[in-house]
Amino acid sequence: MKKHLIFIFILIVFHLSAQAQIVPKDSIPNGFLFGLGVGVSQPGGILNDRFTTGGNLNFNAIYRAKNNFMFGLGAEQLFGNHLKDTSLFQSLKNNQGVFIDNNGVPAAVILTGTGFTLKGSIGKLFTFNENKNTGLYCRLSLGFLQHKIKINVQDTKVPGLHDEYLKGYDHLTNGLYTSSFIGYMFLARDGRFNFSLGLDYGLGFTKNRRSWSFDSNSIDNSSRLDHLLSIKLTYFLSLYLSNPEGDNYY
Repeated sequence: MKKHLIFIFILIVFHLSAQAQIVPKDSIPNGFLFGLGVGVSQPGGILNDRFTTGGNLNFNAIYRAKNNFMFGLGAEQLFGNHLKDTSLFQSLKNNQGVFIDNNGVPAAVILTGTGFTLKGSIGKLFTFNENKNTGLYCRLSLGFLQHKIKINVQDTKVPGLHDEYLKGYDHLTNGLYTSSFIGYMFLARDGRFNFSLGLDYGLGFTKNRRSWSFDSNSIDNSSRLDHLLSIKLTYFLSLYLSNPEGDNYY
């Protein structure tokens, strides 16, 4: 699915790039920016106790106003984190710390982290010379964060790790999410090469949403502060509606 979305995005980029027009340096055209980005995320706080560093794939749709304020919606997929605290599954392992399947032989179980964010944002591009399309980009976002332990049992069945029992171990966690981004944004005058590169810090106010945790044999109602520090590189497709002189950009 991810590969298909990326392929479609690339086709749209080539199609619209062929129709690009030159934007004057000192003008700020209003219109839309559609972004596809990748990054590396480092968990912090108690989230770092659970997961290692991972990757992220993000999508953004932004409206750029003529005063360089930007209003957007974004979605982000978190992936590739390995589970640090494997003691959560200790009751399902033998004395050697190995998962055993229904046939009594060692089983391959891959434990990783997965999650996503959904956000609305407001930002501004601060420029420091006559070029009004390149400079310091700052953004504040508010939305939703969810993450859980992804349990992948390879080609076998392990007692306790199937069907509804998985929910007792995956620690599905979600809640309110805030984030701030600061970095460099370059918007080409011909609209063909637009990108941003910077740091994104996120803080989630979350809770475990499962009714019971098998590893602790209890209900986990504790509040969490989940930190995420990310480096993000995003390519933007521009679709400007007009420039200050009223010329159309399609």
